[in-house]
Amino acid sequence: MLIVLLARLGNPAMVGQYTLGLAITSPLFIVAGLNLRMVQATDTTAQFRYSEYLGIRLAAMALALAAVLLILLAGSQSFETSLVIALLAIQKTVDGISETAYGRWHQREQMDRIAQSMILRGMASLLLLSAAMWWMRSAVWGVAALVAASIAVLAGYDLPRLEVSRRLHLPALGAVCRNVWELARVAGPLGIAPMLVTLNTYQSRYWLAHTLSEAEVGVYSALAYATVAANLVVVALAQAAGPAMTRALDTGNRQEFLAGALRLAAVGGALGLAGLAVAWLWGAPLMELCYGPAYASYSSTLLWLMLAGAFSYLASCTGYTLSAARRFLVQVPILCTVAVVIGVSSWLLVPAYGLRGAAMAQAIGSGVQMLWNVAAVAAVVRRLAAKKARD
Repeated sequence: MLIVLLARLGNPAMVGQYTLGLAITSPLFIVAGLNLRMVQATDTTAQFRYSEYLGIRLAAMALALAAVLLILLAGSQSFETSLVIALLAIQKTVDGISETAYGRWHQREQMDRIAQSMILRGMASLLLLSAAMWWMRSAVWGVAALVAASIAVLAGYDLPRLEVSRRLHLPALGAVCRNVWELARVAGPLGIAPMLVTLNTYQSRYWLAHTLSEAEVGVYSALAYATVAANLVVVALAQAAGPAMTRALDTGNRQEFLAGALRLAAVGGALGLAGLAVAWLWGAPLMELCYGPAYASYSSTLLWLMLAGAFSYLASCTGYTLSAARRFLVQVPILCTVAVVIGVSSWLLVPAYGLRGAAMAQAIGSGVQMLWNVAAVAAVVRRLAAKKARD
């Protein structure tokens, strides 16, 4: 929805500034997150205090902010784009503090507070972004409005409901150093995969920004967000099916595990085919309706992006199947390979074909990921069959 607002109230260059900022900041802050929310939520024995989680997250986010600053100093982007990127880094820092509150509420099974906070943040972001873009017509002011929304929800809702001592003692540096290794050892491997997924999603935008302009990045990003809604459905269904598939494996019920994997693949395949059909039949008018006339002439790029989306839905389904089978580490080399494939494909195709080349590179990378995930799932199934035969 934020992309639609930027496209409608701004122009493709503003969308490009915003999405380029996300492309730079998101991978860094995912790494800085260290998957601490999940570690915090499952810390039922209170091995670490809330102040330690907060202190470690603040230290990691300070490193992420420093990395963003170095990128801005070394880059050749405009001053306005640099401000957008810097403001997005500040927003992600604020949201990272809110994540520590979410982790504490998750640990106490106070999921209603997480939902209320997210709803408030979404509503505040839409309202403030709309107002800022309506009056100022500037991506800088739009992102500044998003920062204000995050700060307002953190200060007005999250922190007052944390129920921690008002005398919050941040751990000393020595305590942080002792605890950070243990937390990184537990959470680090689980945080690498989401970072690689984000990097692979945004990599084509880096090449577009390097080869073309921010306006082209904006058009491409707006078109690419057409695949997001279906992906949310895939992720929600996969997360819901995951525990049952894991229990099936734990009890040796190979058939139930396979049935769950096939159901996920069927949903992903159906959504992918539906997206391709919609893009083929009504791509141009839908893009004009959602974003404006400037986006309607890129129907071929949209079709390639929908193909990439179809492959990525199946890749997500098989990836969650691997996670249900507790095959986490095998996904890291797969995602690293995909990153190389997308990088090489973008290097070859973006200069020659522009936006369509970036979409083609994304489709190639997603296709490789899907095929390798399928092979990994097949290996899991073969091992289960061999184990059953031995038993």
